[in-house]
Amino acid sequence: MQPGLFDIVVIDDATRWTLTDVLPLIFRAKRLVTIADPERSPKPDRLGVETERTLATRFGVEEWIELLGHVGNDAYKATMNTLPGRQADVISLLENG
Repeated sequence: MQPGLFDIVVIDDATRWTLTDVLPLIFRAKRLVTIADPERSPKPDRLGVETERTLATRFGVEEWIELLGHVGNDAYKATMNTLPGRQADVISLLENG
């Protein structure tokens, strides 16, 4: 994988994707834009809580599960939790109607 291959990667409907789904794109991006409706229902979890914990323990990444795991998480939450302190601009678009 070549890092920085794309000038910008746009992840639309980011609440429907897990971090694992989009990680290869994020790695290749110089800049990242995530678009999502945080009030939208998340995609059903692919892994159960116990399966995810077992795998996290096996690979020594238990401390990262809450922040970056599949269960109860999505690409929008993961980027919101990890990027704001690292040169991210968070823009909320509210519909006035």
